[in-house]
Amino acid sequence: MKTKSAESNGKKLYIFILIVLFGIYLYNFPIQKARAEKAVDKYMQLQVVDFTRIESRETKKDWTQNGHYIYVTYKNDPGRIYEYHYKKNGTVNLIIFNSKWQSIATLYSEPPAKYPRLTE
Repeated sequence: MKTKSAESNGKKLYIFILIVLFGIYLYNFPIQKARAEKAVDKYMQLQVVDFTRIESRETKKDWTQNGHYIYVTYKNDPGRIYEYHYKKNGTVNLIIFNSKWQSIATLYSEPPAKYPRLTE
């Protein structure tokens, strides 16, 4: 037969576990997404991107490397897809694709991108 004290401890443990799981969820989803978007915005500012020229922007979670992919297309650079990859350590990498999802870094026939990768 359980005592009221044991039931109270069980409820407290259950509530504690729920709070921890909710905290993990908040950190891994909305907080990390906001950090990724902020870091990519900073990267784009260094590229001197005109934010009014953004045609589309889509953020997707990268489950394999625990980061985010942000896909951007620009009105003044048609036929290009800019893939910004934010890693949890705060770094941002950029790969630019043509409309066939071929990296333009490997295609010499492609004209230069409007917003090239930053050099370190």
